[in-house]
Amino acid sequence: MEEKIAEDMAGKIEELSENIKKKKKKIKEEKKELHNQFQKKGLMKKILLVSLIPIIIMAVMLTVISSYKLIEVMREDAYSELEAVANMVDKVYDEIDDSNYVYEDGELKKGSYRITNNNTMIDAIKKKTGDDITVFYKNESILTTIFDKKMNRVNHLFVKEDIENTVIKNGKVYKCRETIAGTEYCSVYIPLKDNSENVIGMLSASKEIKIVIDRSSINYWLFNFGFTCNNHFCNNLYG
Repeated sequence: MEEKIAEDMAGKIEELSENIKKKKKKIKEEKKELHNQFQKKGLMKKILLVSLIPIIIMAVMLTVISSYKLIEVMREDAYSELEAVANMVDKVYDEIDDSNYVYEDGELKKGSYRITNNNTMIDAIKKKTGDDITVFYKNESILTTIFDKKMNRVNHLFVKEDIENTVIKNGKVYKCRETIAGTEYCSVYIPLKDNSENVIGMLSASKEIKIVIDRSSINYWLFNFGFTCNNHFCNNLYG
């Protein structure tokens, strides 16, 4: 009787042992399967990430390109406005007196109309347009609406050689970014001609860059970058 009980117990123990082995094997297989699934998911994530990187780069590039195109349009609009203002000043001088320009005794005149130290007209245009006006005899500023930090008009300054060569010697329009009295401007220079079409000086119209575009926005930095890439640039124009 005892031998039979012992045999039954041994059989049950063997059976339990086999069941335990099977469960361990099943658990091991489940762990392996789970590990494989995690590896597959990790691989899928990597594949997804790799596939998304070009899309993200393309989206960023398109955003930058679109913003830069917008800045180019804003820059050209600013230039067009300034050139129109400079030409308006030229026409107003002709309407005031259609006689020739004369420079004598240290003063520039248009017929009998004295230009040197006569700020009335350019101040009125500055008030109307918001743009600063500067009149040059040859390459020296003799009249301006721009003030320094001490509230003195920034007169008797000379432009650099590249401006003089383009506008005075070649009679062409010059567009640039410049710093005048510590303030950044975008400016347009046009030739000032006498009745014989000889260039005797220049007229410039300028607008502060912070007025053209908000300095706090990303567009300001793109705007600034766009100007820097322009071949017709003059930084710190005045010596």
